[in-house]
Amino acid sequence: MATFDEFYKSLDPDSGIRGKQFEKFVKWFLKIDPVWKSQVNEVWLWDEHPQRSEWGSDCGIDLVFNDQSGKTWAVQAKCFAPKGSIKKADMDSFISAASDARFQGRVLVSSTDRIGPNADRILKTHHVVRVLLEDLRTSQIIFPASAKDLSSGRKKDLRQPRPHQEEAINLSVCREFVIALIDRLLREIVESLFSPQLSCIIIRKLGSKISI
Repeated sequence: MATFDEFYKSLDPDSGIRGKQFEKFVKWFLKIDPVWKSQVNEVWLWDEHPQRSEWGSDCGIDLVFNDQSGKTWAVQAKCFAPKGSIKKADMDSFISAASDARFQGRVLVSSTDRIGPNADRILKTHHVVRVLLEDLRTSQIIFPASAKDLSSGRKKDLRQPRPHQEEAINLSVCREFVIALIDRLLREIVESLFSPQLSCIIIRKLGSKISI
């Protein structure tokens, strides 16, 4: 089990190998991250896609997924050093390949938060969804210890309250229930004894006094 930063450090120092490892990680991430898992139906690396023979070689698109509504999305996986910056030239081939009728959406997943101004402009123009370093760091998943063992990662368990926290929660719920019950009984008593106009005045004054 690891953080994203620990996982990133496990990637191969060779940039070519590291890029391929990151692409496989992105496929895993889209299937495991709770937010993306709820949106993604099927996801493939470019070379795995059923229509890959018709589409040809990778021209900047690293992955493809179909969402729950049937739309097809192109994904660019950019494995940059956390302090590195994505430039427009880094995105040009992806934008060109992903802007035809085959794709109804575009996603950039990168291990850096830094995007140059020209790259930022083209991403906005083409409505590219961004999943950047901070998004990866704060994802509700436990990352694998290395790229060679993606299966060891998983979604984080929902935190269960500790015994003293659970007791406090139960006491709070009971308190609110008792207050609501007293309030209802007082209203019924007042409304049975006084006129509607006077009842409203009394109930309004009593409302701020109820506490236990």
